[in-house]
Amino acid sequence: MSVIGGQTKVVYIRRATIKIGSSTLAVGREITAQWGNEVATAAVIGSDVPINWTGQFKGQISIGYLYCTDLDLAALTEPGADGQVPETTITSELTDTQATAKKDTWTFKARLNDVQLLGRAGDFVYARASGVLTERPSRVQT
Repeated sequence: MSVIGGQTKVVYIRRATIKIGSSTLAVGREITAQWGNEVATAAVIGSDVPINWTGQFKGQISIGYLYCTDLDLAALTEPGADGQVPETTITSELTDTQATAKKDTWTFKARLNDVQLLGRAGDFVYARASGVLTERPSRVQT
């Protein structure tokens, strides 16, 4: 039996750094990402079973708590001159301390287009943010 489309994948990360370009701009907590491929279908004359094939990539990301400055929040979420919300790189580096020490790095690229400002803590604001993944996440273990 063959699998049509990719299996949906989900990852949950407790804490990650968030970057635009090479500058670290924020810290995110409680990050959930889900991605996979849609399954496209086409009707077949004389059959009630459609043809299924792998459709386009789709993915969502949700950040439970995003800590940054006012200006960095604007840089992460406000459309630029081209009308596009900027692409944000979210990187999480985790180290497994229960076994042989191993570093696990996840990298997501997303456009955070839905933001809810939650409050202020000192010089920082914190918000809830979500958006679409712009490419498949990558994972590197060293």
